[in-house]
Amino acid sequence: MEKIIIKAESKELVFRGKPEEGHVDVFSYNYEGSSANGLGNLFIVGHIQPADEDTSYMINLVASLAKREYYAGNDIAPKEAFSKTLKKINEVLQDFFKKKELKVNIGIFTIAGENIFISRLGKFKIVLARDSQTIDILNNINLFSKEHIQEEEFSNIISGKIMPKDRILAFYPGRSIAAREKRIKDDFLKMGIDEFSEKLNSIKNENDNFLCAAIYITINRYTEPAVIKNPQPQELRKPRPMVEESAVSAQPIVAKLNKSVTSKLTKPELPNVRPAEPENTDKVPAIPQVGLNQNQPKFNMNESGSNVYYPGNPGASLLDNAPGVKTKPDSSPLIRQTEFSSAKKSNILDIILKKFKPSGVYVIGIGQGNAFSKKKLVITGSALALIVFAVISKLTFAPSLPVPGIQSSEDKAISALIDQVEPKLEMTKIYQEQNNLLEARRLLFESLLTLASAGIPDSERIEEIWQEALATLDQMDKAVGSLPSLVQDAPGNLSGDFQVWSYVWSLAKEEIKAEPPETESLAYYPYQDNLYILAKDGIYKINDGLKGKSSPVAWLNKDVFLPLNPVSLAIDSKVFVIAENGILTTYYKGDKVAEVNTSIPVEKGSALLTTAGSSYLYLVDKTFGRIYVLTKEAGSLIKTLKLESNRPIIEASIGDDQTIYILSSDNKVWKVTP
Repeated sequence: MEKIIIKAESKELVFRGKPEEGHVDVFSYNYEGSSANGLGNLFIVGHIQPADEDTSYMINLVASLAKREYYAGNDIAPKEAFSKTLKKINEVLQDFFKKKELKVNIGIFTIAGENIFISRLGKFKIVLARDSQTIDILNNINLFSKEHIQEEEFSNIISGKIMPKDRILAFYPGRSIAAREKRIKDDFLKMGIDEFSEKLNSIKNENDNFLCAAIYITINRYTEPAVIKNPQPQELRKPRPMVEESAVSAQPIVAKLNKSVTSKLTKPELPNVRPAEPENTDKVPAIPQVGLNQNQPKFNMNESGSNVYYPGNPGASLLDNAPGVKTKPDSSPLIRQTEFSSAKKSNILDIILKKFKPSGVYVIGIGQGNAFSKKKLVITGSALALIVFAVISKLTFAPSLPVPGIQSSEDKAISALIDQVEPKLEMTKIYQEQNNLLEARRLLFESLLTLASAGIPDSERIEEIWQEALATLDQMDKAVGSLPSLVQDAPGNLSGDFQVWSYVWSLAKEEIKAEPPETESLAYYPYQDNLYILAKDGIYKINDGLKGKSSPVAWLNKDVFLPLNPVSLAIDSKVFVIAENGILTTYYKGDKVAEVNTSIPVEKGSALLTTAGSSYLYLVDKTFGRIYVLTKEAGSLIKTLKLESNRPIIEASIGDDQTIYILSSDNKVWKVTP
């Protein structure tokens, strides 16, 4: 026995053009196990502009996030999984989508069996070849339907059916494609995957600026042996024979009852059980008028089922209450008390009252049956008063009091903070999987700063998130604890950045007599009585600047430039400059000789330190109290000293013995030995 399956086979076609036209990429996934749960294939086609270090990874990020979310569930329908994936992408990447200068064009679609689901952001086209013609899927309302899922970037899902022998071409319609679109569609209609790929290759050879990001997909039909499950032991059992019970007709019984209304009861009570067959249905005794016994309860319902006769109720007949006729319990009554109240939502009062009266019947007063006792009334009133008091306390002077269903302003602030930070921590995991440690660290820094600056009192959930982010950062940074030693108190009359810098460096070297330079500076560094100044437009040197001279000259040679957004510099015989994006550039005699990526985001104001006899650079992060130990040649991270102090760092310097001196915000000087 065989079963028929539909599978998609694809080929990625990527030809990159000029950098100013942006970055393009495509991804296709057929995750292991997806055929078993019917999720099928996932495809992403993307274009982003401008293409720089901060944006080029975005398409890869969307693809990784889409793959993880789409294939996360094993028991979920493809459309539901696809919708969930789009919502997650919108949630995580909302900050990117808000950048006005960023142009994002991404198409995401999945093929699961005979179904196709598509969503797009910006420019994206997908063409179907069927019956010797091409069909624009996104604009064909006869074959494909559109569903709005949310007011976000990926807000619509277009769905439809595919069939064997269909072919699909999904692509970004850039200028290179738009100029040749008719020709490309004609070639797609006539050519297979390999021939079409060669055609695009020939266009690229003719024009090196040709840009194309496309996926060519063929839909094929396959057969494979069907898996027949062996019968289970219960399925091998012989079915039980059905016993037919004789049904009693209502009309003859009514007639007989009318003729025998003068008969008397032979038993004091009506039986609740009747035999499988009536003893004698020909002579039915009459049912006399019986007065109500005051000792019997007012409500006498058979708990096993309903004994009220009506047409269609096989569980009761008119004979059930006749004298001398035994009744049979109904195992599955048609009407139950709970059927008319199961959808009714319980409130707090219901819950409290049911503790005292589970039957749900309440009679309050004197002489009206089983009423509440005074004790129960007092308890109920006290409970209600306690609830009211708790609600008022929660909303006024005790906002931390846990009351289910009621959130104070503090609770709302905590929830908003968690909603802001948790997506960033999710993105951190994705960046780590991609080995993009720069962006992973950047998001962790942002998360920690957000938590620290929120000003929310102690919260267990906030503390858990803080510790989680900190542990992740420590693991990435190879962090080890370091306890600084107190040296002395700093003078209280220090004023201005340059005076503070001069004081801290005087602790590591001889007294510095330099005057503040007139050049707008980002950082200073002393070397052999000379003062080096890092500015936005270059590096300047003041010969004998540590002795009071103040005539800066440009140090970099002509046509040699700094990296983007430089932060600090350090000098031995070479000059090292580190930028905000973690790029470490080395200069020698005014020329650029090396550039490496440290994968460490550098905060503004951080200090870069070194000595002539050391093989390492020391990057002091003043915000987080960390000292990164990096190799000079490759910029590799050796370890990170995590200073065990909660005081922010104001300035740092290094002595010839590699002792690092730190001035903290409480005006104390500390020293650390790496």
